[in-house]
Formats: sequence, structure tokens, C-alpha cells
Amino acid sequence: MGSDLEGQPKPTGDGGSTLKNVKIDGQNKQEGVCVYSNGNTLEGVEVFDSIGCGIAVKGGADDNKIFKSKLHDNNNGVFVSDGAVRNYITKAVFYENSSKGINLMHSGNGDMAYPVNVLAVVPKNSTNIIG
Repeated sequence: MGSDLEGQPKPTGDGGSTLKNVKIDGQNKQEGVCVYSNGNTLEGVEVFDSIGCGIAVKGGADDNKIFKSKLHDNNNGVFVSDGAVRNYITKAVFYENSSKGINLMHSGNGDMAYPVNVLAVVPKNSTNIIG
């Protein structure tokens, strides 16, 4: 995971890294966080204002976990591509992304179907919507 001084992605590390409870302003760069290696964990990460995606998982990066994260005001919240498989995305919140919350392209996660289950909870004493 990493980015160069211009904020553009560059491969770093051997995998198995943890990024936890950080807030990342994408500052209108292409990606906020890029994952190029295997077995990383991103927990409680908030990424916003990236013109591409909040989190990019690509280059064959497998077995990564993204959970309890908030991705908003990006083009895509999470972008999985280039044959990256078995990437686990759960308990994440996506909003105000101009394209998709999760975008799977170019064999990303084995071309599995996009998630369709949505849980929307409105304030207390109101109706819960599940569908």
C-alpha cells in the first residue's frame, strides 16, 4: 500500500499490513489508498475526495480485508480490478460516490456479481428499510 509524493499510487511492502482508524483526504488525486499486495487489512478507514476511487485493490492483490470503513465523495468507493480475488469488503458505508460504492472490473474478485443487499436505517422512531 502507498502513494508517491504526487499522491499517485506506487507499489510498496510485501503484504500483511494493517491500516486502522485513519481519515484520508484524497485531495482530488486518482486514489486515496492503493493496495497492490496480499493479505492486508483496512479497518475503520475513511477516504473521501478522490477523483478515481477511495480504495483501489489491483495488480493481482488477493485476500485483503476492508471493513468498518467509510468511503464517500469519490468516483468509486472501492475499486477491485486486474484479477485481484478473494477480497473481503464488509460493514462498509458508501455514500455520495459519483459512480459506484463497489466497482468490480477486469476480473476483480473473479467477476462476481455486484452486491445487491442494502440496509438503510433511518433515525429513531422511524421506519427501517431493508431490501
